Amino acid sequence: MARAYVKTHRHPLHQLERTQVIQAPLSQTFDFFANASNLEVITPAFLNFQIRSTLPIVMRTGTQIEYSLSLFHIPIHWRTRITEWTPGTRFIDEQEHGPFSVSYTHLRAHETDS
Repeated sequence: MARAYVKTHRHPLHQLERTQVIQAPLSQTFDFFANASNLEVITPAFLNFQIRSTLPIVMRTGTQIEYSLSLFHIPIHWRTRITEWTPGTRFIDEQEHGPFSVSYTHLRAHETDS
């Protein structure tokens, strides 16, 4: 069983933290979330989410990924950069340009449930 942590920092005073337990091996859950194409799989279809970067994306520190979606027919574009990449354990992406008024940091950490 694997546990996935997601922390999003949008502002020093605000933090969103979420934990989800997934009944699957750690390697399988990390590989799923590390594949940027799977964002299209888990995002509701009505948002018309698309990865604008050329696929497949090689994940590593420094990788930039561009996205778009449409909310109420308003196009939204943004770009993130992988700022930490620890294969099999965790990665962090940070917004470089996008819809949020302040930059955010998004940590995805995976561990086995003990």
